[in-house]
Amino acid sequence: MDAGRVDEGKSVSKRKWAFFGIVFLLIILNLPLFVITVPVSSCNKCHEMQAYFESWKKSTHSAVKISCQSCHVKPGLFSEYVYRLNFYLWVYGRATNRGVMPAGVVAASTEACRRCHSLNRKVSTSGDLKINHEEHIIKARLGCPKCHGGVIHPGVGKLGSMNPPRKLCKECHEKEMKKCGYCHIIDGKEELKQFNHE
Repeated sequence: MDAGRVDEGKSVSKRKWAFFGIVFLLIILNLPLFVITVPVSSCNKCHEMQAYFESWKKSTHSAVKISCQSCHVKPGLFSEYVYRLNFYLWVYGRATNRGVMPAGVVAASTEACRRCHSLNRKVSTSGDLKINHEEHIIKARLGCPKCHGGVIHPGVGKLGSMNPPRKLCKECHEKEMKKCGYCHIIDGKEELKQFNHE
């Protein structure tokens, strides 16, 4: 048997063990991250997030167990991994009193909303306003947060209220808003002549 082949075989074997050792080490290092960051309560660990967490708890999203990561981390295994791996950066930031958010945390996007919500809605949840979501999102290219920025966290920070302000509608529909039936489902009721949308 050739000594060169034996050394080459040992070298390949060492590389395999080194590779599996690194993979095992990555799993061991990341396991606590997955355990720590899976519960929604992990987002309540710093005082900056408590108001957001409390408002989320009152929303319908908490009732159906939508986690913070569902809306605030881009979809995909890589994004999840980056978010969880950078959780160490967040822990470091908290320990050194630097307000650092974990990398990968983003503002909720239309794509995040569309994972659960359909664009088929033609009226408001109250049933009295005509709001064609497909036209607003696809044709007018308005993102969900433009109108519904405060839906999950109403009144917290600069996110706004749960319902879109009427002045937002006026940006595109000022002329039409003078006719109540353009937006409202009237069902034979007399139109309100003196209503102010401000």
